Amino acid sequence: MQDPKAYQQVNNMQSRDLEVILKENPFDWKQKDARIMDIGCGDGSATIGLWKKRIPESFMTIVGSDKSEVCVNFAKNNYESEKVKFITLDIEGKIPDDLKECFDHVVSNYTFHWVQRQEKGFSNIYDMLSKDGKCLLIFLGNCNCFENYRTLSRTTKWHSYLKDVKTKFMSPYHDSQASTYTTY
Repeated sequence: MQDPKAYQQVNNMQSRDLEVILKENPFDWKQKDARIMDIGCGDGSATIGLWKKRIPESFMTIVGSDKSEVCVNFAKNNYESEKVKFITLDIEGKIPDDLKECFDHVVSNYTFHWVQRQEKGFSNIYDMLSKDGKCLLIFLGNCNCFENYRTLSRTTKWHSYLKDVKTKFMSPYHDSQASTYTTY
């Protein structure tokens, strides 16, 4: 995602679904001085609009991260504050040592269905969590939109745009027979 302003126009589904999920499955936040990492923060509006209003007011810091430097710069310019920071980070890449065992909570909303190296992403989250840290990941598994991408990739008109449909446009869980809504 390279257009933060465009993203702000279309991210209402994330907010709606997060409300439903947290209502049905309340998350056990650390109540004082929590250090929180938001993976896939995009333009930063989700970090501020979705997560910050749901975490205890006594949090220490929330760090929004995204692999898009354009989005991180936008987030820094528009939302960064004393307790809210933004960094460029690819969850599928190498995690800097200063982020290891650093966070009480790692959260991510509608990002992990884009992560193709799932094992590396989950391993990195584990490495970033403190000893008793907790993680909340919300992502799509099987979804009609992914099947639409697959169908379009087979057409003459759209094939050249969707050559990497399986690795760039679809959740690695799309063809799974498992439940599409699972909480742990």
